[in-house]
Amino acid sequence: MSEYLSLSETAEIVGKSKQTLRRWDNEGILNAVREPGSEYRVYRRKDVQTFLGEFYKDNIEETSNFIEPEHSYSVL
Repeated sequence: MSEYLSLSETAEIVGKSKQTLRRWDNEGILNAVREPGSEYRVYRRKDVQTFLGEFYKDNIEETSNFIEPEHSYSVL
């Protein structure tokens, strides 16, 4: 398994378009590195995992599956 992900692979994993990833790279949100020779954007697998962890940690609301009963009952 490679240490790096292509722009297309990263877009699929993150669930955003390649254009969004390019913009994020320019804005410093999720930084890419340039592949030597071709200068294509590639992303470190570890950076993408860290980004997703922080993204989901910040966007997860605390939820509960508790439902308040409509009536109270007593046992005879």
